[in-house]
Amino acid sequence: MIQNQSHLSKSGLNNFIFGKAASMSESDIYILASVAVIIIIFVIVFYKAFIITCFNREYAKTIGLPVVWIESLISTLTILAIASGIQTVGVVLISSILIVPCATARYQSDKLYVIIILSAIIGGVSSLFGVYISFVAPSMPTGPWIVISLSIISFLFMLLATKNGVITKMILKRNNQRKILLENILKTLYKLGEDRGDFFRLIQDTHIMSKRHFTQRELHIGMKRLCKKKFVIPSGQNTWKLSKMGLEEGKRVTRIHRLWELYLSVKLRLKKDHLHPIAESIEHVITPEIEAELYRELSNPKSDPHEKIIP
Repeated sequence: MIQNQSHLSKSGLNNFIFGKAASMSESDIYILASVAVIIIIFVIVFYKAFIITCFNREYAKTIGLPVVWIESLISTLTILAIASGIQTVGVVLISSILIVPCATARYQSDKLYVIIILSAIIGGVSSLFGVYISFVAPSMPTGPWIVISLSIISFLFMLLATKNGVITKMILKRNNQRKILLENILKTLYKLGEDRGDFFRLIQDTHIMSKRHFTQRELHIGMKRLCKKKFVIPSGQNTWKLSKMGLEEGKRVTRIHRLWELYLSVKLRLKKDHLHPIAESIEHVITPEIEAELYRELSNPKSDPHEKIIP
């Protein structure tokens, strides 16, 4: 009923709902600063206890932490942050100020302390823009402009963050697809050489595609990149030859594939016809450390479950 009255702004309710930095007094600023200092001190002092309680309540109880007291403290600090922010942001938009900076920082890092610091910076920058606009244009409410600034920053992080940004993920996905394509081609070339008993014999596109399914476009792009890396040597139209570097790389991928097939067969007792698809997906992510561990676990094997030599 009060919101529908014509004297809404005179009652001060408008500023309470949407926030108004220009209406803050010097004492309000001191109160905000004091609350901020108190919250920061408590977060620093009880940082580990907060983390353990929030992420693993049962474990916190097991090690003797006063879980109920810590949860009450977290709730109290949250209430203090909300109550102190209403004057600036307004009661309607205070939830955005609590949630959006953290969600935005999450795009950049998985570490909690980094997220906390980034959240503070993001919240501070967006608040600065919102308060400045409210100051230079008194008709503009602070809260909505802070949220608009937050939304812009969040959108930029969502696109450009180096950890979980959309563009970063697209680049990583593309690079991973390229890596898989090149390794599959090299493995196919190695197997062709293995079948013929000559790894440096000339191979045509038709031979490669008869051994493994590639589209003409995939094979063309892959061979072009392999030539740049000096893994294959062009020897005429649609004719190629493995270089020594290419042979070693093809041998490595084939070795990992067969090691993983053997591991699945020996340790998990999978049937032979179930091994290949799983090994195809995992061979591209196995590191040299994991490869060495596989050799140790399998006691330096010589052949895979299909009786193929492990190179």
